[in-house]
Amino acid sequence: KRIGIVTSPSGAAIRDILNILRRRARGIEILINPVRVQGAGAAAEIASAINELSNPSKIWPPLDLIVVARGGGSIEDLWEFNEEVVARAIAAALVPIVSAVGHEVDFTIADFVADLRAPTPSAAAELIVPAAIELERRVNELALCLHRCWQSFIARERTRLRLFSERAVSRELLRRMQEGKQTLDWRRESLQRNAVGFVGNWRGRLAENGAALRRHDPSREIVLRRNRVAEIARRLAACPAQLTAAMWRRFERSEKVLAVLGPDATLGRGYSMTTDATGAIVRSVTQVKRGDRLRTRVTDGAIESDVA
Repeated sequence: KRIGIVTSPSGAAIRDILNILRRRARGIEILINPVRVQGAGAAAEIASAINELSNPSKIWPPLDLIVVARGGGSIEDLWEFNEEVVARAIAAALVPIVSAVGHEVDFTIADFVADLRAPTPSAAAELIVPAAIELERRVNELALCLHRCWQSFIARERTRLRLFSERAVSRELLRRMQEGKQTLDWRRESLQRNAVGFVGNWRGRLAENGAALRRHDPSREIVLRRNRVAEIARRLAACPAQLTAAMWRRFERSEKVLAVLGPDATLGRGYSMTTDATGAIVRSVTQVKRGDRLRTRVTDGAIESDVA
């Protein structure tokens, strides 16, 4: 995803690498650390650039790969990559190093120290970044394979689930049948016990009712009732004469009490009783007014008068 390149910024090698990388994989981040690739002090610059890209830095994120590149030339032109300082920097690098120095026939010490040697800078770009078309094809193949595997897995699991469900349903039906059979047997036994108890209870009740009927024989009760009716009739036959005499004595006593306590006895002693036109007894002068008709009863008659 992130590639560092140590090379000359003006050489043909960097242009070849960038062209191939852009064409094959545009999403890759490229960090170029420009150096001189020949001349006095070039080896030290190359080693320093490798160390800078290899070690973690706050300026750039960690790299996945470093390419040390240079175009073709004579052995003298490539000699900087034979220097010990460059070889030690490549060996001490914390990330993989790809050496792409010179042409295919050119070899330097850097090629043998690096993790991978590319014949040319262009070949290095092709080696480190697969073609986008190839990647897409591979991704499609993997996606198709994944889809087929997933479909196969789903079909297999569905079959297992169906078989498991069928077995589970069979076991469940068998279990329910056994439970139903046990319940039926239990209810049959319970019904038999209840029927025996029910019949026994009713037999006992019938026996008790029969004994009660025998104790309360209707013919005996009828005889007793007839005797009682005859006694009542006899007593009623003797009752009218006695009842008439008793009632006459009560009447005479009431007549005597009425003669003593009745209003006629009071009037006979000189008292009178005055009533108004409605028959109400006048007990106070406030009950009458001028012109009212009054009736005064005395012992031998009544006197009518008007209030003056």
